[in-house]
Amino acid sequence: MKATHKTARTPKGWRKRAPKTPNERRALLARCGAKAFLDAKNLKFPVMAKIGPCVLDCEGVRAAKSRARQYHHAKVASKATRMGKRAACHWAA
Repeated sequence: MKATHKTARTPKGWRKRAPKTPNERRALLARCGAKAFLDAKNLKFPVMAKIGPCVLDCEGVRAAKSRARQYHHAKVASKATRMGKRAACHWAA
């Protein structure tokens, strides 16, 4: 089965690949659609890298889950957990 997620880890981690600015996030939304965010309406919690193919990034999902829990977004955090398990990310057991 072909992998539908990215598992490569870099020294800088998700920080280097994450879409940070509003322009980067809008471009990601235009390129990959709503599946690139856990909260696409508000362009929050991106789970795909700003450059490269439109595939799920396990580091991005983990970062989104962590940030969602930090700010008490329980629904987003559980969505990230389910997404990580479905994609067989190494951290989602």
